[in-house]
Amino acid sequence: MRIKIILAVVLPILLGGQTQMMLPSSIPFEPDQLSNPVHFWVRSDRGVARVGSNLVASWEDLSGNGYNVSEGSNRPLYVADQLNGFAGIRFDGSNDRLSNAVSGSHSQPFTIFAIMKTVSWTNFDYVITTDAGNAWETRHHTSSPQIRIGGDAANVCAVSLSVGTWGLVRTYSNGSSTVQEINNDGQTSTCNPGGTAAFTAISLGSSTSPGNFSNIELAEVLIVGGNISANDLTALKTYFRERYKLWSE
Repeated sequence: MRIKIILAVVLPILLGGQTQMMLPSSIPFEPDQLSNPVHFWVRSDRGVARVGSNLVASWEDLSGNGYNVSEGSNRPLYVADQLNGFAGIRFDGSNDRLSNAVSGSHSQPFTIFAIMKTVSWTNFDYVITTDAGNAWETRHHTSSPQIRIGGDAANVCAVSLSVGTWGLVRTYSNGSSTVQEINNDGQTSTCNPGGTAAFTAISLGSSTSPGNFSNIELAEVLIVGGNISANDLTALKTYFRERYKLWSE
């Protein structure tokens, strides 16, 4: 068999012909291959700077925008091997957070993807805040295990992710409506957005104030600008599914 393979490659060259090397059919998809702008992107296997007893001092923004999130004292915990071999960044719900300012503003539409787990649930605690005035956030709200987006009491858009369960929470906002979804269940919750705030700041585990701290774990957070095409949305969901083994096809 080895002789046949060698001859198949060498003989065409000796006879003045050409041969082609077989290359992988495709390069594994990653979010930075999107045509849409990636505003913010962190994941637990890259750029996590730890100090002391596995406390996270900073988490590198992979988008290229330089929005690295950090904290000087009340730091979350790096917990290894939480989800398909990947670590989780655990916020204690008391005072942990990671945050940074954003240069300018990135207006809606944008989509937030969060690979997250609720460790314990408290009404109105903030999971991800994307507005400096706390007008736009993903948070626990009303009754366990609801997760809601928006900035006013009239917004009742909510999905449910069981406490202690990892999942992909997707939130799309275009200034006139909001869609939320857990994993790829197709059971989207659509509602009035409760505001049209742009992406002007980033805070994980807390409001930007700070306050209303959440007891959660995050493995990856991705914020993508613009309207994502159906094909790219499928590719992103496949990326998250294959990476974290959250659901079967």
